Order: sequence, then C-alpha cells, then structure tokens
Amino acid sequence: MKNKIVLYTIITNNYDELKELPDKFIRKDIDYLCLTDDNSIISETYQIIKIDTIKNNPKLTQRYYKIVINNYIKDYDISIYIDGKISIRNQELTQPQVSLYNFLFKLQEYDLVTFKHYKRDCIYKEGAVLLHPYKQIEVKENVIPLIQKLKSENFPKKYSLNDTCILIRKHSDNIVKTMELWFSLVEKYSLRDQLSFMYCIWKNNTKIKLLESELQNIYFKTNPHLKIEKPQKYWKKKKINWLECYDPYENCPYYFNYKNRLCKWDLNDACSEEHYKFLEIGKK
Repeated sequence: MKNKIVLYTIITNNYDELKELPDKFIRKDIDYLCLTDDNSIISETYQIIKIDTIKNNPKLTQRYYKIVINNYIKDYDISIYIDGKISIRNQELTQPQVSLYNFLFKLQEYDLVTFKHYKRDCIYKEGAVLLHPYKQIEVKENVIPLIQKLKSENFPKKYSLNDTCILIRKHSDNIVKTMELWFSLVEKYSLRDQLSFMYCIWKNNTKIKLLESELQNIYFKTNPHLKIEKPQKYWKKKKINWLECYDPYENCPYYFNYKNRLCKWDLNDACSEEHYKFLEIGKK
C-alpha cells in the first residue's frame, strides 16, 4: 500500500460480477481493490485480494469487510466503498467537473458521505418493508429485536435512511467507533445493514453528508445481482391481493397489496401510501 486513498468493492459467493473501472477514472494516487472469496475473478483495473469466509457465511463476510475499515484497510486515510452491483458511469470520462472524486473534499467537513435512500426516510419503515411477504428477505426473529432496541433507546422516526451501497469515509476515530458498532448490530441482528446504519450515526454523533438520491444515478449504474432473492411461492397461490404483514415498531399487523405495493392499516380503510401511520406521526 503506497497511497492514502482506496476505492474497493467486495464480491462473495458469486453474488455479483466484477465491473471494471473506466480507464480515465483511475488515478495514480488511489488504490483499487476487489476483495473476494472467488479464485476465478481477474481484473485489469482492480487488485484482487483473496479473503476467507467468516463463520461459513458469505453475506456476513461481505458485511465485515465492507464495514470494519479499521482492520483490513486500516492504513488508508480515506476509503470509497462501492457495492458489487455498482458500476461507474462513463459520465466520469466526459464530465470531470462532476467527478465522484469531488465528494472527497466534503470529508474536510464530514466523516462520511453517502446517498439518501431513493424511497424511504426512516429505519422503522424499512423494518416493516423487510417483513413484507412480498420480499421475505428477513424474518421476525432478526428484525423485531433490532427495531425494539432502537425504539427503547428513543431513536427518532424519520431520522433519514441511506443506501449503503456507496460509502465515502474518512478513517477518523469516530468513524472507526461507528463502524465497529454497526458491524456488531449486523452480526447480532440483521444482515440488512442499512437497517442499523443511521442508528449508529445518531448514537455516535457522526458527521455525515447525505446526498440526494438522484445524484447517485449521475455517477453510478446499479446492475442486477447474479443471484436474486425471489418472493415466496405462496403469493402466487393466494386468490386475494391483500395479505397480512407485520409492523415491528407499532407491534401490530398491517396489510400489503403485492400487486400495487400499497398498504392498509385496516382492510376497511381506503388504500393509502406506504406506512401512512408513520407519516402522520411524523407531522406531530
């Protein structure tokens, strides 16, 4: 390692295909690393680093190397993490005035720069979404204890939510502390890391710059994973559109329409936007 800035990505369990970096995007003062458990991956733009699987869990392994920056990449001052599904747009080549690297200057004021979630602005909403039968990404045993912990500590609603697929971090003491807390929650509760991220920012009073989600499309393209989690098959067998779901914050059911993805708190209510109750509480 000769530079103080690293851009890195992580691919485990053949979940994504490595996306090469545009040649003119590469700078000599930045190292480019791909951490992977796949011996077959080769690259012309990344240095390939072999990593071992942690606890026989590829997803936990990916989260560990993504989050715990004070271990493997501790010698760097700044890191730019991009998810394996992300590729750099060619806009970087034609419009250098909007280069991703311009965000590095924001680290003079902030410890971390990232993008807002494209749709939601609340961890508690995200927790309810993860319990949609439409997704079936998480189970109650993972999500509910985490949500209850945040609620018991008075973590506020609508504190914002980010997309953790791009993280630009200054390796300050506060960031190291925040990342250690983040990984401890991911390991103990839910591997859906954006479900606990903003809590860790709030808990450690980390200085964060949340960029508008629309900006993300200028710099990055989101590609489909090679492996895609699909909804449970029983949805196709149901003859009704509305199925009962669960809200881990309110500790009560709500109803989700898998065709138009809207919600009701009571089947006799008019159809409402997602998590209407949260929006009403947030106005008070």
